[in-house]
Amino acid sequence: RANHCITVSQGVENHIKALSSDVHTIMNGVTIRKSTNSANRKFRIVYTGSLYQNLSKPSLLFKVIQELIHTGNFMQEDFEIVYAGKDSYHWVSTIREFGLENVSIDLGELSSEEAMSIQDTANINIILTWASIHQSGVITGKFYEYLGSTNPILAIINGVMDDEIYRLFENLKCGEAVSTENPIGETQVKNFVMYHYLSWKNHTPVASYIAQLHSLKWEDQIKKLSDIILPDGK
Repeated sequence: RANHCITVSQGVENHIKALSSDVHTIMNGVTIRKSTNSANRKFRIVYTGSLYQNLSKPSLLFKVIQELIHTGNFMQEDFEIVYAGKDSYHWVSTIREFGLENVSIDLGELSSEEAMSIQDTANINIILTWASIHQSGVITGKFYEYLGSTNPILAIINGVMDDEIYRLFENLKCGEAVSTENPIGETQVKNFVMYHYLSWKNHTPVASYIAQLHSLKWEDQIKKLSDIILPDGK
């Protein structure tokens, strides 16, 4: 029997409470890096990490990009979709479904340092997660890596809106969280992508959210943990 249970999201905490009354949520810390996307010759959309079949799905993003190309809002020579991870087969298969092979770059599996370097180059970093009325708070360490890049983040939630993720994005001002079950989800993705594409195209800086990241400094998160484990500072 554990003295304390520590989770990294409220959604997970709610499940653990069925097993223990002493449960605490402490989010990961963020190490702020330097964005390098100002030198991009192409508008770059990046996803790094694993794909969880039937759970994390890029289809909504690809559908929007396909439509933007067909309507002439996107010029193929202007942008690229970059993937880095171990699930190249599933990623490329979905890319082919939407006819986006000409704008896709598959880097395969990279080291953590290499993946973060790619995140730093992104005009938009993509989070693919999922939620239901029975499960929420699926916030992987990838989200905190993305925050460290200080580049805009688009979270596509397969299923219902995850209130915890929505509040995080609202508080941190780091991008947009979209539910695939929202009737206007496709429009939200389109507007977000187009806003950042046009900002890149017109060399217009986008608002930074670095100031909001100070609440997630590693020092503060470690202090929260130590206060639980050593409440008297001993």
